[in-house]
Amino acid sequence: MAAVYEVEVAAGAEEVYYYLAEKMAHVTRVSADAVAGEGIFVAVLLYEHFFMRVGNQATLMVLVESLGPERTRVKTVGCGTSKGMFIKVDWGAGDAFAWEPIKYLRQKYQVDNC
Repeated sequence: MAAVYEVEVAAGAEEVYYYLAEKMAHVTRVSADAVAGEGIFVAVLLYEHFFMRVGNQATLMVLVESLGPERTRVKTVGCGTSKGMFIKVDWGAGDAFAWEPIKYLRQKYQVDNC
């Protein structure tokens, strides 16, 4: 089951990107790609983590996108947490994985719009 969260942060996109990369260091990072230009910053972080409660690897995609000089959108998608093709029970693993970066942003930037 996929879990999706989106939040806007009153901070620069590069700052948010490096903050999340640091806070998520305890999880295996598979890929980190960023494109920066004049007034533009877009980054994708891809993580994977084994969840004992589902006995499976979960995948987390974090998209960081600048909306302005001090405005950033962050979207997280947690997926790949269910084992079966027909029974898609993950005991909340996908939701917990997708919520983790949002939780860090809420703590640092006092965000409530998610």
